[in-house]
Amino acid sequence: LTGARNQFAPGRRAGSRLGGGSRDGQLSVTGPRPAAQWTAGMAAVCLGIAASVSPGFLFGALFVEMREEFHHGDTISGLLVAAFFGASALLSAPIGRWVDERGPDDSLRIGLTAAVALQALIALVGRSIAAIVVLALAAGVANALCQVSANVWIARHVPRDRQGVAFAAKQSSMPAAALLA
Repeated sequence: LTGARNQFAPGRRAGSRLGGGSRDGQLSVTGPRPAAQWTAGMAAVCLGIAASVSPGFLFGALFVEMREEFHHGDTISGLLVAAFFGASALLSAPIGRWVDERGPDDSLRIGLTAAVALQALIALVGRSIAAIVVLALAAGVANALCQVSANVWIARHVPRDRQGVAFAAKQSSMPAAALLA
């Protein structure tokens, strides 16, 4: 077969073949992941990203209703959104190194658990602006963990020829969360 790619050719690194490989660079005999396996994972990634980013959008959308209860103007709404996305941006690089060491599966589980717990805490104990700002910062950290974990998960589990569509689906989860907010 001329032109056929030999995924298990000598000297070929596991991470350079379709479907990812082992983390230690050794070749895996399992071959590429079945499409059903990574598409189910992509559905979970997309739902998780929508859940983790939703506090950022909800602060902006719901503060119009909360303004009178807290006796503050639109500036506080901007502060909450900035705290959320600022924490995500500032901590993405160090979190990325942690995700590389820990692995994307566990990191994504931890991030989603934290995101859901923080959303519940915002609803239950968010009775002052100071408390909500602190929780917004923490939710931003959970969002950063989810975003980086999802990117690493896609890079490691989705075949290269499908990664463009996979990253597009992941990125489309954020506007979907804004639409739901």
